[in-house]
Amino acid sequence: MSVSNNSDAHRALYPPRVHLETDEGKSMRVMEAYPFATMLSAPNADEIVATNLPLVLNRERGPHGTLFGHLDSANPHARLLDGRPVTVLFHGPNAYLSPKVLTGNPLPTWNSISVHVRGTATLLRDRTQLLDGIASISERSDPHDYELDYSHPRIAQIIGRVTGFEIRIHEIIGRFKVSQDLDADNRARAAEAMAVVRHADERAVIEASFGTVR
Repeated sequence: MSVSNNSDAHRALYPPRVHLETDEGKSMRVMEAYPFATMLSAPNADEIVATNLPLVLNRERGPHGTLFGHLDSANPHARLLDGRPVTVLFHGPNAYLSPKVLTGNPLPTWNSISVHVRGTATLLRDRTQLLDGIASISERSDPHDYELDYSHPRIAQIIGRVTGFEIRIHEIIGRFKVSQDLDADNRARAAEAMAVVRHADERAVIEASFGTVR
């Protein structure tokens, strides 16, 4: 019986409060820095539909902001968005933390920063709203070098096959597992190691996909 009670207590504390980021501004910065997210919908109790796509945050619309996204109209998700609840996962940096980089005698672990968002989706049926949303992706990601030309000939070819939508955010949950249990010196070591490992690993994945990067 005692094992069961301990197990129940452990579940009640998950995730540990120390890993929950209460500063919404910090979570929004992660959403803006890592806009390629995973959107989840549950059309029924036995099915979950997931789509990976960029989502652009507008902090000024709504008490917790509003997200814009678009996807291929053939995507099953397109039929699950109008007035329906969605969950979005923003995947920030994450990396394995080796005990070798720390002092003392720690165990290995995995550090990660992510943001879970819950909201209600609404389809955009106005062409200008859709184009403005698509343009916002370039405005955020490529602000000085590219501006979407609404008269581009390919837009007329593809716009009918694109579904645009907005997500009015109801809740933002930051989940920052960043060695909060370590002392200041080891946290600094962990942060440096995480940055180095991510850079090396990401470059390796990119080169495996594209070929050697100059």
